[in-house]
Amino acid sequence: MGIKFSPKVKATINVDLSLIIDVAPNSRNNETAPNSQALKDNNDNSENVDFEILLSGEAGVVFEVVSSLGGRTETHTVDLSGVITVEADMYLYVSGEDTKLMLAASINVMLGGICGMTPYAAVICEIFSGDSELVGAIRSYADKTGFGVQLELSGYIGLKNDFMEDVLNWPSDGHSFSFGVTLAYRGSTINACVQVDGNESCFHRCNSDR
Repeated sequence: MGIKFSPKVKATINVDLSLIIDVAPNSRNNETAPNSQALKDNNDNSENVDFEILLSGEAGVVFEVVSSLGGRTETHTVDLSGVITVEADMYLYVSGEDTKLMLAASINVMLGGICGMTPYAAVICEIFSGDSELVGAIRSYADKTGFGVQLELSGYIGLKNDFMEDVLNWPSDGHSFSFGVTLAYRGSTINACVQVDGNESCFHRCNSDR
């Protein structure tokens, strides 16, 4: 998919998708399951709908930027696929009145990939070590009993600039970190948890004020 922001900037989004549909998954061993139909005609008044859908994909973005320097026009390609990778999955299950939805997505940012992305990023490569990365993820689900969502961010940041290490008081061998938030609602109870570098604290809604 191509997007043109201006005469000088455009982007191409490359997406690789796979789709799996399983109709009547609960009737594989039952040959007499006339009501388990994902696609029903107008004369079918049965209430049971039975199917599963799994959608998976990966995405990458490539920018093209036109610049004019010294009377010369050049087109520069900025390929983010070596720096940022995005993966996502969606699972939907429907069986009668029982419906479940699960979503998961992850984003990986490799700071070392910036060096090969464009010559203009050389200043960034002089600051961060090549194995520095950030990983983010989101997971969620929903069914008739409630829903939940989880956000995570983790990574490693290494600096190879002594001046920056001194200014930020950064460890010479780099710093690893993790952060996460979980929110779940089940029944009439809401649970929320925060996790920082392996230490977790959870907060629950009180049943009454005291």
